[in-house]
Amino acid sequence: MALLQARGRTADPREELAKWMGARQKHHSEYVKLLNERKNEIATLDMDHGPRSEAYSAALRDFERHDQQFDRLQAVVRRPINNIGMASWVFWLLALGLAILEAPVNKFLFDYAIQGSNLTSYVVSTAFAILLLLLAHLCGRCIRQVWSEYRRRVVWSNLIIALLSVVALAILISILTIGRARYSAGAADPGIGGLFSDIGGQVSQHGFLASLFAAFGDVSALILFTVNFGGALIAMLLGFFSHDPDKDFDHSEIALRKATKRLSKIQGKYTQSRGKAIRKFTPDLAGASRNFADANNKIIEMKTLLGYPLDEWDQFVLDSLDTLADEAESNDVASQLAGSRLPPSEVTKGVNIRPLR
Repeated sequence: MALLQARGRTADPREELAKWMGARQKHHSEYVKLLNERKNEIATLDMDHGPRSEAYSAALRDFERHDQQFDRLQAVVRRPINNIGMASWVFWLLALGLAILEAPVNKFLFDYAIQGSNLTSYVVSTAFAILLLLLAHLCGRCIRQVWSEYRRRVVWSNLIIALLSVVALAILISILTIGRARYSAGAADPGIGGLFSDIGGQVSQHGFLASLFAAFGDVSALILFTVNFGGALIAMLLGFFSHDPDKDFDHSEIALRKATKRLSKIQGKYTQSRGKAIRKFTPDLAGASRNFADANNKIIEMKTLLGYPLDEWDQFVLDSLDTLADEAESNDVASQLAGSRLPPSEVTKGVNIRPLR
């Protein structure tokens, strides 16, 4: 009583205790209400693009199907995937870079043959270089996958495509080389028709290999051949090493990678939305928790003054009701994990996505 009087309070300590117990109950109810509102908002996210959404379920089914297929093939070939794992955009970037390097070398020939503007010659030369590189890449991949470990037989379609690609590359690069030498000597008439008729006449007269070797005597033609042959060889090696030797195993790994990327993208979006919802309620929850703790301290003070025993509510920690507190703090890390092939278990709801072998 002396303590209350020292603080200028005239209220009955029992009334004071009842007031703070009412305040504590109010803050507890407010805290629970906020938790329920947050739960409802997260449930809406679950239905929209989370684990209970159709998009998530479809992506998960697709991933599980390709994952099972990959395991089935791997059980037969009995080895991990064997490729350099190069992304498609990396190949296109390298192909574009090689095409840009080859375009100026081939431009003179197309200037003379097309008789157009510089821009037209550059565009045609670049497109032709990309065509050569794609053909070389296809050739390298087919050479890599001539034998199927899974089916234990030769893949004749790949063998035929590889042979046709090699022949096509040899003919195209040789035509460029011979044509460049003929134009340098001023022997050919301007225009595409003049180019092919002149090359055709020379090949008919001297033979294909003899015409090609004769073209090597021209330095510009030799440079053209070296640049185009080098670019095609690089693209062929990229096609060879960027694919697994087994065609079925390679296709399965590519499909699994795409399915994993799709599922991880959905999980990443959901993780970010979930974290945003958690952070949205964090300040209000912290305020209600602090008010609850202050009221609880007052109750303990009053009960101590009155000699009342403390009960379990007096020692209750309100923050224990918030099971997502840790997730709110680590959400940025969780988002990064969801963007990889190893999303957090809380987000995936039991989905086990493992890294590709």
